[in-house]
Amino acid sequence: MTQFSLPLAATKVAGDAVYEFARLESLGDAWWVGPALVLGLLALLAYVWSVYRREARTISVTKAIVLALLRTIAIAGLVAFFLGLEKRSSSQVVEPSRVAVLADTSLSMDLPDAEPTSSDRATRAEKLQSLLTKSPLLEDMSRAHDIDIVALGEATRPLAYMPQSPASKEGTAQQSKDDADLPEPFDYDKLASQIVPEGHETRLGDAIATTLERYQGLPLAGIIVLTDGGQNRGLELAAAAEAATDANVKVHAVGFGPTTAPANIVVRELIAPERAYPGDKLTLQAIVHAQDLAGQQVELQLSRRPATANNEEVAPGDWEVVETHTLAVVGTDALETVRIETDPPEPGDYVYEIRALPAPREAMLDDNAQQADVSVIDRQTRVLLYAGGPTRDYRFLRNQLMRDASFVVDVLLASSPPGISQDANEVLTEFPTTAEQLSKYDAIVAFDPDWSQLSAEQVRWLEQWVAQQAGGLIVIPGRVNTPRWGVDTRMRTIRGLYPVSVPEQLLDLRSDDDNRDTTRALQFTREGEEAEFLWLADSSDDSALAWDEFDGVYSVLEHNGPKPGATVYAYAGIPEVDDHGPAYLVGHYYGAGQVLFIGSGEMWRLRKLDTNYYDRLWTSMLRHTSQARLLQGSPRGKLLVSQDRYELGATVPVRVMLSDLQMEPLVADSVTLDIEMPGGRSDRLTLAADDARAGNFAGEFRVVLPGTYRLSLPVPDSTDELSRSIRVTTPQLEVGQTTRDTKLLESLAEQTGGYYYPSSQHALAGTQTLPNLVAATPSQSRSKRVIGSIDKQFARDQSFWLLAVVAGALCLEWIIRRLSYLA
Repeated sequence: MTQFSLPLAATKVAGDAVYEFARLESLGDAWWVGPALVLGLLALLAYVWSVYRREARTISVTKAIVLALLRTIAIAGLVAFFLGLEKRSSSQVVEPSRVAVLADTSLSMDLPDAEPTSSDRATRAEKLQSLLTKSPLLEDMSRAHDIDIVALGEATRPLAYMPQSPASKEGTAQQSKDDADLPEPFDYDKLASQIVPEGHETRLGDAIATTLERYQGLPLAGIIVLTDGGQNRGLELAAAAEAATDANVKVHAVGFGPTTAPANIVVRELIAPERAYPGDKLTLQAIVHAQDLAGQQVELQLSRRPATANNEEVAPGDWEVVETHTLAVVGTDALETVRIETDPPEPGDYVYEIRALPAPREAMLDDNAQQADVSVIDRQTRVLLYAGGPTRDYRFLRNQLMRDASFVVDVLLASSPPGISQDANEVLTEFPTTAEQLSKYDAIVAFDPDWSQLSAEQVRWLEQWVAQQAGGLIVIPGRVNTPRWGVDTRMRTIRGLYPVSVPEQLLDLRSDDDNRDTTRALQFTREGEEAEFLWLADSSDDSALAWDEFDGVYSVLEHNGPKPGATVYAYAGIPEVDDHGPAYLVGHYYGAGQVLFIGSGEMWRLRKLDTNYYDRLWTSMLRHTSQARLLQGSPRGKLLVSQDRYELGATVPVRVMLSDLQMEPLVADSVTLDIEMPGGRSDRLTLAADDARAGNFAGEFRVVLPGTYRLSLPVPDSTDELSRSIRVTTPQLEVGQTTRDTKLLESLAEQTGGYYYPSSQHALAGTQTLPNLVAATPSQSRSKRVIGSIDKQFARDQSFWLLAVVAGALCLEWIIRRLSYLA
């Protein structure tokens, strides 16, 4: 919350002097102090007079009285000195009543004020300006109050100060006769120019709390809130209202904006893959929110342009419209997901934009588009097929990948004799024995492998390849080798890679004896239906129809169920025998990589329906499991951020995982990350080593400009570079709610004892049951006496005369007593 300072003057209307005893003040407010002093003094005087009464027997009564009076005067002087009489200046001060006017300057105030059916297109900010600068509200209010006008939005800031009218101030009416003493006229034009919608947030609760804190102990007659009620950040309004109630301050709310949603189209999100490949389909999804447009057609345009270093300097002609789509709006408040497919262009970095063309009566056009960055890369995916035997799935997949130019396939057939010919880029005779050999692969597909043939070093490299180098692993159990390695206690690391809990005592692929010839239908979960890498067609519905035609599988690995955090995509169950059977398609993240489990090697059965189904499924599964590997840019590292999109002002945490030339965790104190920001600016961020994780480096930075940020980090001792792009957007909080929050404003006013005014006219004129705003805010001016400093001259004179009186009385008494032969 921003603190600010405005005049808080009080008017002195009268002045005189006051006298007080300092000793009594210092002794406190106990009730017994005064009576005790009086009784003590009376006791002392009684004793003095009793003594002189006895002396009256030897002298005349007159002398005895004179001596007693002199001693009484001396005692009185000492008592006066003890009490410490002080003289202070005193003035009567009038504290003027204050009113705080909080004017909403958030971006939502730039929306129309009237109802959607009205022809009035004035914005809420314009209506607010008119209320403050063109109506008599402030002038009428200033007759009883000092007025502070404050802007509220992301923070509070002072706009103007209007003092109470001089002619209405008690004791100053005569001073206003001279024109030179009159204050300068209030500048309404300057105030109007400062009420500009610019805040990306509305912190109404914070503004009220700041005002209460500033006026603590001062006569605050009320807080007037001029807003549409779009509270979306900061202190809860209920807490602010409670604080105002405790401070006995009423909050009056004047509402702006329509009570029904205007016609509007909001493109909420454009979801696109970060990487695309030539020859594949590029699928994008747009989430569109349509309000008050039921029965109408909305045209969506998908455009693209080459990415540039400065996204703000792009000519309209750089955009190329690649696809159009017509969306039929069904309901009055419809949220639709639009799926658009297009062919990727030549390799390079591109910006895609989905834009909804303006609809009739649409209120706001700034929220009609969203963008996403896509890199089209012409990089072949290197795949290792590791098979315990020449299963059908192995042979069909090998042949498919050899026909696809976007894949490079090496094979390792464990059951083949040395020198056998295989249709592959390279035929391996053993599993990769070094980290360098393994790191060249993006994905490994293991058909019934005998993992027990791997050395402990090879198992360690495989685990690190998945966890640290984001390798994609697809595992398919079989009848021959799976039971063999399943009981090997050395295979705990391998079992840890699997997304299902593999039992150590028994590992077998089986069907029930009574149902060995019965197929198990694949029953997809919701996650499986939404997983595009498992689609057999271009849409979810068409894919579901294709899978319904699939007869199913005959066997599945008996396991103990999916591990915590794993995603089950499909079960394999026997109809009318079990509910859904064991999990058949399961995946999970293992470190930076992904592992996909297929319950048996029977996907080749899809070829009976359509060979394209089989080819599409395996291509998509390989793309899915290896996507993190393909994004990292180097086998020796990975650049991680928590998300692809951030809002302006957010903090971006960055983590880098690096290995050295031997694929061991890199040892260094820090590494440097280059940041390219919008507008051609650049910066560098030092990432410090994480002592708890070898080879990990972390840091964070704050995004202060909207647009695309490109993060890049050169891999030490290499020509490779890790890169990642993030998009920073302006928060859309102010366009999410286009109507006035009447309920919130009514609750605020009711809780604090104030009034809610549904329009400016009601605030100015009131109704039979609702007083106008001026009448609802009576003056809280108060007067109080202000005690000034001690009169030092009076103190000196008092001390002199008290000393003279006490000394004179005692001396005179002594002389009389000597002359009377009493001393």
